[in-house]
Amino acid sequence: MKWYAYPLCILCMLLGVWSGITMWQKIHSESYINGSINITNEFYFESFTYDNYLFNEAIVFPPTTPYDTEETVYAWASENLPKVPTFNGIENTYQIEVNGYRIFGATINAGGIIIQTSIDFYDTENHLLVASYYNLSIRFLSNRTELEIKTKGQQNANFIEQYFADNGLRIKIKEILK
Repeated sequence: MKWYAYPLCILCMLLGVWSGITMWQKIHSESYINGSINITNEFYFESFTYDNYLFNEAIVFPPTTPYDTEETVYAWASENLPKVPTFNGIENTYQIEVNGYRIFGATINAGGIIIQTSIDFYDTENHLLVASYYNLSIRFLSNRTELEIKTKGQQNANFIEQYFADNGLRIKIKEILK
């Protein structure tokens, strides 16, 4: 064997030992924390659920006078929903979902929730037909719950009515327990 083979063997052996030690350190490494991490588990308690298909209610805005203007208010209401005695918007925190979308910016007060939702309607070629909105109001009374939807203008009412006919109305209000 040539003289330079011995230093190469020693170098390969040292690299193998160093690789083994490094691998052992990585396998048996431990982590540590400086300071503290506060993790709050958030659990939900479902306070109110509404699905117009389960209640067998079609959301239809009744026609108004023949002198409709863009400022004519169209309203639909459901007044005999089950009561929710534990709702308290002042002391508790709630998460609201309408048709699977989480709602931010809702006005939550002691006995109710008010939501204004914008909704855009497009044709099949992606042109905006109507930029609409509706106000959803839920009132938790002592003996029942009332749900009301309002919008302005005949065109908005027609498009929103069709939207609810196609997609339904599903509302979930969950109390966040900490």
